[in-house]
Amino acid sequence: MSYRLPSTTVVSFWAIVTVCTLWCGLAMAYPPTLEQRLRLQTYLPQTFIKLESRDPVHVVALGDGNLQGYTLDPAERASGDALSSFSGVFLHKLAQEFFYTGGVRQLNAPSGVRAKVDESKGPEIWLETLASPGQKILTGLQRVRADAFLHKPDLIIIQYGMADALDRTSMFSFRLTLYRLLEECRQQNTDVILLGPTPINKGSGAMEWGITRPYAAAVEGMAQAQNLLYLDPGNILIGPWGGAADPQAAPLAGTAVIGDRLRRMFFISGAANPNSGDRYLNQRAHEHLGSSLFYQLIDGVPKSDFVLAGTATLNAQGEVEVAVSMRNVSKAQKSGIVGAMTIGGLRPKIAAQRYDVAPNQSASLSFTYGRPSVGKSAENKDVLYPLELNDESIRFPFVVEDGQKSEFLELPLRLRPVSIAWKSPQHIDVSQQIALQWDFVNGTDKAIQGTYKVGIGSAISEARGFSVAALSKDGASAILPLEVPGNTGCFQNHLFVEVSVGGASYRFTREFEASRDLVLGEKTLLSAAKTYAAGPSTPRSVQPGGWNPSVYFDALSKKSGNADAGLYAVVDLSGLQLPATRGDSPALRVELTIDARNSPDGDVRQGRARDYGVVSPITIDFPSSGGKGKVYSIPVGAFGDNQNLSYPSSGIGAVLRDQKVQLRVPKAFLNQHDWSMDEGSIMGVGVTVSIADPSQPGAPFTIDRSYQLNSPTLYYQNEAVRGMSEQDARSLSTLRFSRTPVDTWSVRIY
Repeated sequence: MSYRLPSTTVVSFWAIVTVCTLWCGLAMAYPPTLEQRLRLQTYLPQTFIKLESRDPVHVVALGDGNLQGYTLDPAERASGDALSSFSGVFLHKLAQEFFYTGGVRQLNAPSGVRAKVDESKGPEIWLETLASPGQKILTGLQRVRADAFLHKPDLIIIQYGMADALDRTSMFSFRLTLYRLLEECRQQNTDVILLGPTPINKGSGAMEWGITRPYAAAVEGMAQAQNLLYLDPGNILIGPWGGAADPQAAPLAGTAVIGDRLRRMFFISGAANPNSGDRYLNQRAHEHLGSSLFYQLIDGVPKSDFVLAGTATLNAQGEVEVAVSMRNVSKAQKSGIVGAMTIGGLRPKIAAQRYDVAPNQSASLSFTYGRPSVGKSAENKDVLYPLELNDESIRFPFVVEDGQKSEFLELPLRLRPVSIAWKSPQHIDVSQQIALQWDFVNGTDKAIQGTYKVGIGSAISEARGFSVAALSKDGASAILPLEVPGNTGCFQNHLFVEVSVGGASYRFTREFEASRDLVLGEKTLLSAAKTYAAGPSTPRSVQPGGWNPSVYFDALSKKSGNADAGLYAVVDLSGLQLPATRGDSPALRVELTIDARNSPDGDVRQGRARDYGVVSPITIDFPSSGGKGKVYSIPVGAFGDNQNLSYPSSGIGAVLRDQKVQLRVPKAFLNQHDWSMDEGSIMGVGVTVSIADPSQPGAPFTIDRSYQLNSPTLYYQNEAVRGMSEQDARSLSTLRFSRTPVDTWSVRIY
């Protein structure tokens, strides 16, 4: 069945976009009005002074591929041409407005990419792009602690969330990292513009465009808390591209039509690109977005016609029932569709409903969100997809259309009657017992009291009482034995807190990983990635068929004979026949991650191995014939985000010989470490070994043929859902610079 647009929207789609852009262009003409000046002085105090004087302005763009100008169509523009990206268009408008006759110049433009639109003379705005496809917010923190401030920028434009949504970065980690990133900007006295992520076509619910919206809401909340400028590309783009639904269409059909129209943001030469993944904007979308961001900077963000309020209640089945009150704050009658979108593991059962509401009145809607099972507990109970780790509110995303346009709205709600917020996702130096701490969060306007018990596998505590005042939170704790399944070095299990309130019981589950601390020379098996994350109580065990690779580490603090100082890792592949691959395709990939930070004085910014921080894996490929490996470029700050040096990949030793991979990282690359050869001297380490699958086109590396030292991961729907990013230093195992085995563990809750 096909649906027609309502009569008010039966016009050329591109005419709508063009009119919107032209209308925006009338919003400001120099000099700015008093209101515009106050807005610029409020949000860009340092930059505005320079703009008025036409002094050189340096802008850094931190974010993902859309901010960089990445494209899959070289005929449209050169990939990485930031001047054609929405950030370039935005700055070009700014340059025009303040008479920067030299326009915008891209600093360190990639090879084959223009540095300027034209060679006109005069004052310039400089754009330094530190963005690229796939960058997550942890990379942003790495860059601001490494090289983002090398040229003393006046303004930083920050946009993360797309890759974080695809990687399922926890909201706790995302918000913490954004906060730390903004702290760095504040210390440098740099102006900041925060952007929400662009919408991408992945997810479920009323329309498959909601996966980035909780991250947009988190960025907006942080901007409000710190009085920073927040602009939302999602709502700028859904307006002209999404349009409205036919008033006669069924609710789900109407939201599906809007979703289909949104895909045109990614069309190249008027057609869908099957390789785009509906992530990277086309040139028309970049131009519209860049222009609209400029005018919203100047004139402010248009207000929605709706204000959402509501409640979220957890029921006995683990579902979340959301009651929404949608108030029409306009002067016109409004009717249309509200669609609920998936957030994490919460999936709406009936995803779209119609509404009709008079001016200054409210419409009531209700949505029930189910949570899929991800396994069975030791008691043979369903383990439901976990809620957020440490977030007092759940940000529910909706798409709202009113017969003329569409928009995204988010509704942050506390869970009723109670929810759990864990105080720390990491516990170190654990031996026989683990001390757990969390907050009970009361989502109601009345005091609550009840009982709770805590369990890890078969270890379950006695019931204890608790009480929490209305709309407050209160701490709780429990000590449980660390039950290690057999002679293993790493295992996963389920952790739960079961709460009884008002005669009903609610179980809050999390995943739990424990890895024994390693010492020098100690060989340990790697786990098969797919089976390891399948839980429950999954120990490191031999892969079916009887083979697992192993690894051990060694270290030399100074040169000894022919051996140079550095950290060594030896991966034993004995018993494996590497597949024969065609041409230059690698047969084996090894990823080595090291956290060499060491700040015994407790410097929060510098940190220490196992503290919160950012690392990046070193990737090495080997041919099936063995020999020297190909080491890919080493990211700045790879060994801990307090290091701002760039190291050559040629400095890494990497050889495959006699079924052993021998890796060496020079001591000079790990210069933040103290290199004391004792138990108290530690590094964080991670190893992943992947074997190519020659039966697939291009012989890819897949999770089915990967092995890892440890990984706080939940395996769901054939995807590894990371409890912690591979760039999060807390996800690594602990290596002690001692040769005496220890019985201490590092534990991660996710």
